[in-house]
Amino acid sequence: MELLNEMLQSQAMFGLAIVIIGGVATSLGVFGAKLYFKAKKEIDLNLEKIEVEKGKAFMETARYWADTIVRSVEESFREANGYEKLEIAIDKLKNHIGDKVGLSEEQLEDLIESAYNGAKDGFKKSEQ
Repeated sequence: MELLNEMLQSQAMFGLAIVIIGGVATSLGVFGAKLYFKAKKEIDLNLEKIEVEKGKAFMETARYWADTIVRSVEESFREANGYEKLEIAIDKLKNHIGDKVGLSEEQLEDLIESAYNGAKDGFKKSEQ
């Protein structure tokens, strides 16, 4: 009888632990999603400011180069993780158009991050 009571108590504790772990994981997921969307919104606002300053044609060209570099890095550095690919792409954009277009390092990073996020979304859509 004691053995049965111990088993029921340990199963109850296990169930409680699962509920707590599930709640924490869900909270972390929601928090992570909020951070992602906040960062994405900030990048979009920064890119809108550039477009207002430099014009729509400039932004289309800058986005073209950022998209091209992101696709190139994605193909050329398959073994690298996402963060490494992002850093490589940022460096390539800086070297390719950085000084020529009058954008700050942060603005170039925003262009690449936007292109990288767009590419990720495109990959997900094409896989479905």
